[in-house]
Amino acid sequence: MTREELKDYAMRICQGSKEDLVVTTFYIIDNYLEDARNAYKEGRMKDFVYALNKAKQFVNNLSSSLNYKYALAFELRNIYSFANKALVGAIVKKDASELEKIQSIFAKLRAGFEKVCEEQETKAPAFAGSQKVYVGLTYGKGTLNEYALRA
Repeated sequence: MTREELKDYAMRICQGSKEDLVVTTFYIIDNYLEDARNAYKEGRMKDFVYALNKAKQFVNNLSSSLNYKYALAFELRNIYSFANKALVGAIVKKDASELEKIQSIFAKLRAGFEKVCEEQETKAPAFAGSQKVYVGLTYGKGTLNEYALRA
């Protein structure tokens, strides 16, 4: 994952609601899985294992944040457990064959959570002390300048 992508995700996390955090986590997992697939194709096994371990960390984060007073949490736990086992298997076997299946599963979950986010009326930031950030562009002589302001 590039520094720019990390900055973008950090911004989304700081500015997003609790529901947005879950969606962002799915995007991060997908990004790491895509990095792993690319590293595997290029024969970069160290990067392959690193990306899979990062994806696994985020899957475990999702799993540990489930609220078991809802029945859906038990179903999600099973999905996260399956994905975690598949990621561990991919690391041990140095095999990327299951990654596309995991990405497909998480894409469907992400779409469902995005739908829930759209239907939420209140979108209070997950972090109460976070600042609003405004990003814009200005034109300079022969250049385009990006700036960010924190309010």
